[in-house]
Amino acid sequence: MQIRPYKVEDLAQVVALDELCFHDFWSENNWKGTMGTDSYACFVLEEVDGKLAGFILISYLGDEGELLKICVAPDNRKKGLGSLLLDKAIESWQASGVQTVFLEVRESNVSARALYRKKGFAEIGIRKNYYDRPKEHAVIEQATFSL
Repeated sequence: MQIRPYKVEDLAQVVALDELCFHDFWSENNWKGTMGTDSYACFVLEEVDGKLAGFILISYLGDEGELLKICVAPDNRKKGLGSLLLDKAIESWQASGVQTVFLEVRESNVSARALYRKKGFAEIGIRKNYYDRPKEHAVIEQATFSL
């Protein structure tokens, strides 16, 4: 497997993975609009056969960044691939001068929260009833990276 930058040809697979992994997935038009700007970057995890096993979507704004989505296909989980994607995002943020990164995660997403903790994120707040299907709080986390 390799991690590489998103290409327009990846759109259908990224949309399908997003729908597979999230209740609040984005439409193809949401993805097109987001990937058409310089403030966002997406890295994909590509298998040898060209199939995508995951992706990470991040943003940049000055010295701040945000983790918007991280997805690993269910049959590829528990293999450290989410950690590899997050490492790639951190590398990209640092190369762009980002020092502080924020994210929101479902309160019940224990495995994601453990990964974020390992990478230096800490809880800084709660957004009550932020998610739907099911209704759930979002935990806001932050990490600071030195350049």
